[in-house]
Amino acid sequence: MKKIFLYITEIIEENRKGFIIKPFLFFFSKIFQFLIFFKNIFYDLKFFKPEKFNLKVISVGNIVAGGTGKTPFIKYLVQGLKKRYKIAIISRGYKSKFEKKNIVVFPNEKFSPSDIGDENFMLREDLDVIFIIGRNRKKSLKMAENLNVDIAILDDAFQNRKILKNIEIVLLNYDSPFSNGHFLPRGFLRENKKSLKRADIIIVNNSKFEDENFSKNLKKFTNAQIYFAKPKPIGIYNFENKIVEIPKNSKISIFCSIASPKYFYNFLNEMGFEIKHFKFLLDHEKITNSELETFIEDSFEKKAEIIISTHKDIVKLKSSIKKNINLFYLKINFEIISKKTLILSNLEFYNDKCNYK
Repeated sequence: MKKIFLYITEIIEENRKGFIIKPFLFFFSKIFQFLIFFKNIFYDLKFFKPEKFNLKVISVGNIVAGGTGKTPFIKYLVQGLKKRYKIAIISRGYKSKFEKKNIVVFPNEKFSPSDIGDENFMLREDLDVIFIIGRNRKKSLKMAENLNVDIAILDDAFQNRKILKNIEIVLLNYDSPFSNGHFLPRGFLRENKKSLKRADIIIVNNSKFEDENFSKNLKKFTNAQIYFAKPKPIGIYNFENKIVEIPKNSKISIFCSIASPKYFYNFLNEMGFEIKHFKFLLDHEKITNSELETFIEDSFEKKAEIIISTHKDIVKLKSSIKKNINLFYLKINFEIISKKTLILSNLEFYNDKCNYK
């Protein structure tokens, strides 16, 4: 299955021709596109109605599968709101032990990445808020109501129209906002770009600057407030979450299992490191012990002195493995580079608009 996913990804990214399989991918992508179209039509015409909850719901999502920076943005968002409001992060817990259940995770409780999901585990290291893990979002929101939560942050919920949301936030990648223009599985689109009309705020991530032409083109599909942002590397960290100084020009080896590994590669390259070896896995995939051992051996053969991964990957490794290798991770924050002071005040505006105090 892994090889099939990699093969299809290479076709989507035009790194492989795939003349035989492309027509089949295109056919299934059209079926998916029509299903999404009719679902949205039924909601737009009010044949289906979303359910309202007795708390404010902020959805953070995308229209392209993976790699838009939702997790760092959620951290940024919660840090800006938690001093004033009781927050709960509502997450499916993709591929986790509790994905098919619905559980409340309080700040003091101990869970592993396999229990609640790697991204949630990573967020919990920096956020002392409630997490509610489970595929059934309605059930999770009812649990949040019972806990007297003020604001629920719905992770990856733009496509979920069963829930009435107070604010829809959508993240796009600056360099490929709509993938290759095709729906899954011929491309990475999950929704038509016209669906951006439902968004209240759009964050254009991985931007270098505020691009007025980009904004102008987006405004053809939406009346949302548009902000440009970028990931902000803040340093190399060890397993005790302490920053370490690694000289520029150090020979390093890197591995990661994120949706857009090229950004990770480019960050480290721009920081002045000499990348001798790399390994990219599927998003959320955990590197096995044997894969890691082989990777370390290959890295040393290629004269790499240090191994660097992502925070998301490091939390999945067993502590016994961590102590035996010279392994660190790149920590990244989220930075708004346009209208920086307005985004949180905009959230306050929407709350007031919803008669929320």
